[in-house]
Amino acid sequence: MSATAQPSSDVRAPAGNAAAATVSPALVLAALVLAALNLRPALSSLSAELTDIRNELGLSGFAAGVLTTLPAACMGIFATLGAPLARRLGVERTLIGGLALIGLASAARGLGFGPAAFMVVTLAIGIGIAVVQALGPPIVKAFFARSPGSPTALFTAGLHGGAMLGAALTVPFTNLFGDWRAGLAVWGLVALPALVAWTFIGRRTRISLQDPNASGTFGVRDLDRGLTVRIMVVLAALALTFYVPLAWISATYEDAGYSESTAVLLLAIFVGMQAPGALLPALARTPRKRGRTLAVAMGVAALCLVAIGFATDTVPALPSAVLGFSSGGAFALALTLPVDHSENPAQAATLTGVAFTASYLIAATGPAVAGLLRDATGETALPLGIVGLGVLCIAPLAWRLASRHSH
Repeated sequence: MSATAQPSSDVRAPAGNAAAATVSPALVLAALVLAALNLRPALSSLSAELTDIRNELGLSGFAAGVLTTLPAACMGIFATLGAPLARRLGVERTLIGGLALIGLASAARGLGFGPAAFMVVTLAIGIGIAVVQALGPPIVKAFFARSPGSPTALFTAGLHGGAMLGAALTVPFTNLFGDWRAGLAVWGLVALPALVAWTFIGRRTRISLQDPNASGTFGVRDLDRGLTVRIMVVLAALALTFYVPLAWISATYEDAGYSESTAVLLLAIFVGMQAPGALLPALARTPRKRGRTLAVAMGVAALCLVAIGFATDTVPALPSAVLGFSSGGAFALALTLPVDHSENPAQAATLTGVAFTASYLIAATGPAVAGLLRDATGETALPLGIVGLGVLCIAPLAWRLASRHSH
């Protein structure tokens, strides 16, 4: 039986685990946030220094798009590794391994690699992110099945908070150290507190990903195909609303005539507003409300992308801020979908892995295709508008997912 959290009591490991010691709910939530803080700085810091990286490494627009696409592609390709590794090694050990990979690979970006090696290090970061991110929903399902909204909100707020820090502080770090490589490498230190927290938790409890309702391991074939496809499409659309602007919104405003500092500030606004937006699941207390709020947030994010894409010079800070808030909230709400549509952590882990695999593989093409369009047309803003129109068409699908719940 999966464990649930009571507001005034300790969180307990699921019954049948080797170590059934108690863990404070506050510690579990804090550890989730610390882990989440590692999932975006490597990406947003890359975007903040993309112009310098392109110039020094001699990358074309397409190659730069591939560089920013690699982590998202890894989140798709390796998302399904999380659940099998966690069943074999334990959730805590798998999480620790993923965090260590993110930290070490992030730090390695300061070693003066050429283009090929830099791509390999970025690939390693993406693998670590894929494993850690895919374990978030099953952990929430294991400990907070009755009320997943607030824990998911905090996890996603930490994720976006890390992205904000990477976007806002990388250039100052670069100026401080006098080298963009050092400005990127410093983000490897963020993994240390998370490693300490999960090592402590791992010594006190074990999270099980065995399905108590099945005779064997719950697998991909056991999933509801229609439900899985709908969740994949929604997550793919939301991934595009984050990764395409993350890679190109700064360059879009620079090409529109704004200074580099202003363009980076607008990027920081977009990323920074994702953290407060991520708190939306805490306000939507039921699966049906979460689904409908998700649909509305997707629609708002889509309209903001259309505004940036086709009216770049119109009050740039406003659509950047609203886009950040709405896309951040939508992504947080989407992370509750595997929790709301599964019965236990094992099912949540499998659904999360499959949904992430397909959605991120689709989304991974976004920055690279945007780079190709930029090279071909000279218009950096156009791809943002196209993504917005696509997401606007997909938003009603989230409303349909909400209709599966009666309350």
